[in-house]
Amino acid sequence: MKNHELELFFLAAMEAAIHASADIMDVYQTDFSVQQKSDDSPLTLADQRADDTIRKFLFETGEYVLSEEQTPLPYAERKDLKYIWIVDPLDGTKEFIKKNGEFTVNIALIENGHPVMGVVTAPALNKIYWAVQGKGLFYAEVDNWEMDFQAIIQHSKKVEPKKNPIKIIGSRSHANTATQNYVNLLKAMHPTSEIITRGSSLKLCKVAMGDASFYPRFSPINEWDIAAGAALVEISGGHVLDAGTRRPVIFNKENLLQAPFIAVANGIDPGTMP
Repeated sequence: MKNHELELFFLAAMEAAIHASADIMDVYQTDFSVQQKSDDSPLTLADQRADDTIRKFLFETGEYVLSEEQTPLPYAERKDLKYIWIVDPLDGTKEFIKKNGEFTVNIALIENGHPVMGVVTAPALNKIYWAVQGKGLFYAEVDNWEMDFQAIIQHSKKVEPKKNPIKIIGSRSHANTATQNYVNLLKAMHPTSEIITRGSSLKLCKVAMGDASFYPRFSPINEWDIAAGAALVEISGGHVLDAGTRRPVIFNKENLLQAPFIAVANGIDPGTMP
């Protein structure tokens, strides 16, 4: 992709994420209702409004948008697409319903299966993270989601690699036995490590920022839950590895249910994993 095309794609993703964050916060401050989808996962007006907003902006790029809230194209129709957007308009709906603030908007651009751009906002926490291949990882505090997106870009600070004590991060709402068993192995290899938990893609944001060292995930999760966060981690110099093959996770697969994976921060040797 040429630099000017990448810039246009980035601006579309930023504008989509910021407007969607404003939509979500409008609903968050009301007594919203909760529906159940066919897979028993929760759905709110915020999910739907954010999805509509994001797709409106991303459709202008001319590339296909794979969103959690829409039926995906058959694999035969999307497998050869060079570029694809993968979107979770409201990741962490359970956290949104609990009103603990740990939910995110996730937008990723995938090129031939690999994440080359990611934007993640945490609307209730007033945070935005973004990364573009060749430019690095950036972070900003947002005063309010009505701000002009260009101003937010200008106030973003590039994140430099940092070395912190070993921390293992896990899910607030989706822990399972397989993940815990792996965490126990990590603890055995890193006895002084600390365990922390977060909801939604904030776990991957923590790894990208260097505030967490390892994020193992062995419970069910979908590509749209991790694509944007994986972009942040990989562009920051870290790794998101398939737990079985130890190869980088590939996106836009036939089966959008993601196999177990381990995210590793920049500066952490993947060889220090069990």
